[in-house]
Amino acid sequence: PVSATNVTTATPDAAYARGRIIHRLLQSLPDIPAASRIGAVERFLSHPRHGLNLTQRGEIAHEVHRLLVDEKFEVLWSSASLAEAPLAGRINGAIVFRQVDRLCLKEDEVWIVDYKTNRPPPLTEKDIPAPYRQQLAEYRVLLSGIYPGKKVRCFLLWTFTADLMEIPA
Repeated sequence: PVSATNVTTATPDAAYARGRIIHRLLQSLPDIPAASRIGAVERFLSHPRHGLNLTQRGEIAHEVHRLLVDEKFEVLWSSASLAEAPLAGRINGAIVFRQVDRLCLKEDEVWIVDYKTNRPPPLTEKDIPAPYRQQLAEYRVLLSGIYPGKKVRCFLLWTFTADLMEIPA
């Protein structure tokens, strides 16, 4: 269970760095055989450039591992998904370039999944920050143009609580 007592307090810079680390692990680990992941995570997190202590490394490793082994997220790490998928197109006449954390291509749907490492995350859809909604709306516009015959669905994956929250259009 998540509570205010087991959330590590971090400065904005530390929280941003932690988010980048989790994003990088979720980008790379699905391509590594499951038996080799623990060692890969330990090597990555112990690198001095991250400046993480043992507790921080353990928290991040646990958070990422929990996502990768949970069957409800299986589709996110399958061969039908792309990590850090680049997008380009027009939004309101302007040429834009974006990058989706995880793009899942299903038979009749396209899933946009954006990782969010907020600690703790919002509990309800109405509490989602406006910039997150705007980001997903832009992704939706771009991917609707690329995949006109497919339903485009947007999700936020709250890494701290292992919750995949759909954000409707």
